[in-house]
Amino acid sequence: MSSIHPEALEYARIPEGIVVIRVNGKGNHQNSVCLRRIFELTRADNPRYIIDLDHCVTMDSTFMGTMASIALHQKSTTASLPIVTNIKDHVRRLLETLGLKYLLDMRAGDPMREQLAQTPFQPAETPEPSKLDRIVMMIEAHERLLDVDSENEIKFEGVLKSLRDSLQREQGKND
Repeated sequence: MSSIHPEALEYARIPEGIVVIRVNGKGNHQNSVCLRRIFELTRADNPRYIIDLDHCVTMDSTFMGTMASIALHQKSTTASLPIVTNIKDHVRRLLETLGLKYLLDMRAGDPMREQLAQTPFQPAETPEPSKLDRIVMMIEAHERLLDVDSENEIKFEGVLKSLRDSLQREQGKND
């Protein structure tokens, strides 16, 4: 079994076209880069995703927006929802508040725990995006949250304005 490293994501491909992603520590904007990378590496096969949150203590909106992107992709390609397992109450409330309950099959336990105990997981690559790329990724993640629930528009109006202003400033530096 793989070791747990704080703030890390691990993943494994298992039979029947399933990709299991483990979130260890915080699901935050920094780890969103890793989550997106796992998605980019695996999405061509149109897998079904299982996201194990047993060791996830909290999430931010960027990470949840990245999860929403995965869920929307899976729903459009396989007509199924990603399964999210071992959700702590606090994290469940966060997911429900932003409307991800409509895009995720949220389960308290882990029906595959025994099978996964023998599965080798690999750590997610941790690419270091440029500041510009990070801002774009954060904007895209928050826009996905608007797609999930129209009430998120009010919640993230200020965040998106700030991110778009940062994007303009950063693009100005590169001109």
